[in-house]
Amino acid sequence: MMQQNLLFAVMILCTIGCKKSNPSGGVLVDLTNIIRIVNKNGQNLLDPSTPGSFKKDDIKIYYLVNGQKTEIFDSKLDAPRQFTTFRVKEDYKMYPNEYMMQIYSNSKGVIDQNGNEIATTYIEWNNANTDVIITQLRRSGASVSIDKVWCNGVVKWDIASTPIIEDTSFPGRFFQIIK
Repeated sequence: MMQQNLLFAVMILCTIGCKKSNPSGGVLVDLTNIIRIVNKNGQNLLDPSTPGSFKKDDIKIYYLVNGQKTEIFDSKLDAPRQFTTFRVKEDYKMYPNEYMMQIYSNSKGVIDQNGNEIATTYIEWNNANTDVIITQLRRSGASVSIDKVWCNGVVKWDIASTPIIEDTSFPGRFFQIIK
C-alpha cells in the first residue's frame, strides 16, 4: 500500500510539473547572417594578417530600438556583442581558410508602409566605418526569422530568390561586403 501511495504521489508531481507541449513544434529564432568582408583587392578584412584589417575588439553592434541606436553587450552570452568571427574549415568548397563573421540581427522591428516588420542593425567596424543591415522579419507565434536582408540599402539576401547554398560552411544567409 505504501508503494502504491508513493507511486501515486510521484505521478501527480510529474503531472503538475509538466507543461503542455507546443503544437507548433517549438520556438524558432533564426536571426543569423554570415558575412565575408573584403577590401577592393579581395583581401579578407577579418584576417589579422591583412593590412588594415578590422580588429574583433573594435567591432561594436548597435540595434535601433524605439528610434534609438543602442549598443548591444550582454556579458552573460557566448557572443556578448551579438557576433562571432570564425575561420572556415580548409575542406569546405567555398572560401576555405577564410575568416567570416556571424552576426545576430535585431529582433525588434517596426512596421513599414507595406505592413512588413523591418529591423535595423549597425556594424561599427571602428570609429570611422559603419555598415547598416536592415532585415525584414517574419513572425509565427513566438518564432521569428528573416525573409530579406539589405546592407547599406542593397538587397543582399532574399528568401524568395536566393538559392540554398549546398555547402555546410554557410548554413543560412550569407553575403559579402566590399570595403
